Amino acid sequence: MMPEIDKFLSKGRALAILHANADADAVGSGIALSLRYEIDLHAPSGISRVGKRLLEDTGIAVLDQVNFNDYDNIVVVDASSTTMLGIETLDWSKAIVIDHHSQPEKCEARLSVFDEDATSTCEMIWELLGCPEKTDEKTGLALLVGILGDTGHFHHATEKTLLNAAAIILASGVTIQDALALFEATGQDEISQKISRLKGGQRLKFERKGRWLVAASQVSSFESSVARGLLGLGADVAFVASQHKEEFRLTGRAKPSALKAGLHLGKMLEELAREVGGEGGGHDGAAGLSGVGDVEAMLNFCVKKALGVLTG
Repeated sequence: MMPEIDKFLSKGRALAILHANADADAVGSGIALSLRYEIDLHAPSGISRVGKRLLEDTGIAVLDQVNFNDYDNIVVVDASSTTMLGIETLDWSKAIVIDHHSQPEKCEARLSVFDEDATSTCEMIWELLGCPEKTDEKTGLALLVGILGDTGHFHHATEKTLLNAAAIILASGVTIQDALALFEATGQDEISQKISRLKGGQRLKFERKGRWLVAASQVSSFESSVARGLLGLGADVAFVASQHKEEFRLTGRAKPSALKAGLHLGKMLEELAREVGGEGGGHDGAAGLSGVGDVEAMLNFCVKKALGVLTG
């Protein structure tokens, strides 16, 4: 597949689009592609805190506004729909998709590479680049930070992930300590996240069925962090959501024991998205859902659905 992508990106002017509130994985993937092919980066709907720090450390610029007609080719990383990108339209005939989430039923991209077994898109990018014996420090840092971000600092890593991370370190000379430094929250961001996690604990509701505990809570931000916190409190599965006017955003996290019992949050939320007309999907143990509707109803449905699978 790499020769096709290489041919695609080596011809004409290319643009890489990062998904809304681009996380470390999306930003790291974009940086690695930008350094390899000298393509522009575009973040139409914001960048996460870690993503911004990664861009600063590597000295890579991101365009806030672009004219898509100025580009011959477009790369979509870590996403596969205009909704996830935060834009209204895109000429998918000019685009390729590189994504480690589950493949949607319909993908209109000219070329697509999906690998749900990969723990991050950065891991896919590293393999697509050919796992070189030597690479520059900026590429190494970008890919390593992206892998750390999407694996929860290797908590959800596979053997393949660890081998790829080790190869990146050896090839670039970047250390784990260099990558971890970008995740050190400071100032107001750290306080806001702590408050969200405490509020998530205050507002949590849970249901028990047999030996399984499924928790749900509502916050205004940091849904993923709060969901991980609820797992730490003892939940086997956690759903955390926020409501902004008529729109909601929901995140699900599950422990390995729940996955072994047959739960796949990505497929579950993708099915729910089709029913409610939103966007949903992800991995077996980490997934998201966004759309229009009542967030409390969505949370209740997710809890019931998860318990049904776990006890089925």
